[in-house]
Amino acid sequence: TFLGLSSYELEGFASVLYENRIVRKDYLRFLGADVSEDTAVVLETPAGQVEKTLRFENKNINPQDTEPFVSYHVYEEKNTAVLTLKECIYDEMYANTLREFFTEVKKKQIENIAVDVRDNGGGNSKVINEFLRYINVDNYYVYGDVDVRYGPFLITDKKEKIANERGGELVFDGTIYILTSSG
Repeated sequence: TFLGLSSYELEGFASVLYENRIVRKDYLRFLGADVSEDTAVVLETPAGQVEKTLRFENKNINPQDTEPFVSYHVYEEKNTAVLTLKECIYDEMYANTLREFFTEVKKKQIENIAVDVRDNGGGNSKVINEFLRYINVDNYYVYGDVDVRYGPFLITDKKEKIANERGGELVFDGTIYILTSSG
C-alpha cells in the first residue's frame, strides 16, 4: 500500500492525500502497476473491498501559456504604468523586464505604477526584493515572526530588516498600487 511506502505524521492525512492521487498513472506506476493498458485496482472502503478498472487517457493537464509570466504596459494618457506578474519567478527575464519597466517609467515621467498580481499563486520571494530596489525606501522587512511546526519541532522565524540596495537613477518615488484577487 501507499502508506507502507512513505513516511507521514498522521495516517488520516496520508490516506486522504493518497485517495486523491491513486487514480494517477504515475502513482500507480510507482506502486508497480502495469499502466500501459486498463488497470484493475482493489480499494479498501468502510463497506469492504471494491474493485475498479482504471482507463488512462493522455491529457495535457498543464497547457503551456503562450504569454510571458511578466509583462508591462504604459498608459501615458493616464500617467500610469502597469506591471503584470502571473507568477513570481526570479530569473533573468524578470530582472530585464523590471529594468525595462522602470526605464520607461522614468523616461516618460510616469507618476503612478500598479503591480497586477491577480491570480498569482506566489513563488520566489526574491521577486519582491528585486522590485523594491527600484522603490524609494531605505529599509524593508521580509517574511518573519512566524512559528511553523514540523512534527515535534517548532521552528521560529524572526522578521529580518533589510537595507534596500536601490537601483541607481531608476528609483521610483511616485504612487504605487497593488491589484490583487478577491479570494
